[in-house]
Amino acid sequence: TREWIALRPAHGRPLLLPSWIREEPFARHWLAEAAMLVTTWGVTCYEALFWGTPALMLSQTAATAQDALRLAEASHGAVLTGGVLETLLPQVLRRIVEDLCQNPARRQLMHDASIGLLDGQGAVRAAHAILTLTTETK
Repeated sequence: TREWIALRPAHGRPLLLPSWIREEPFARHWLAEAAMLVTTWGVTCYEALFWGTPALMLSQTAATAQDALRLAEASHGAVLTGGVLETLLPQVLRRIVEDLCQNPARRQLMHDASIGLLDGQGAVRAAHAILTLTTETK
């Protein structure tokens, strides 16, 4: 059986987890090694795509749910969206996670769909664009 690990959120508040889930500080290597990721919508979803880690995104608001849905569609199934946390029934979330856990072929398809979507050079392109803008205004 696989070990369950929860990554400590950046805000540092303690997580209330069952004893069988080990909490670890956030580290990118966990994303690369994970068989699957359940996370809220945000930058971590893009990091999961970069590493090829199948991800289920949960949204905290209806607005971010739309963003998550657009990413799920654009990724051709590399990431999935589970909806808005506030309205998501625990048994529905449990069923989605269990289905993914029990279906390695589906997770492999998600991994395969993520290959090549991101190159990890977004920060370099952003820095270049900023330098170009500041150079042009002088």
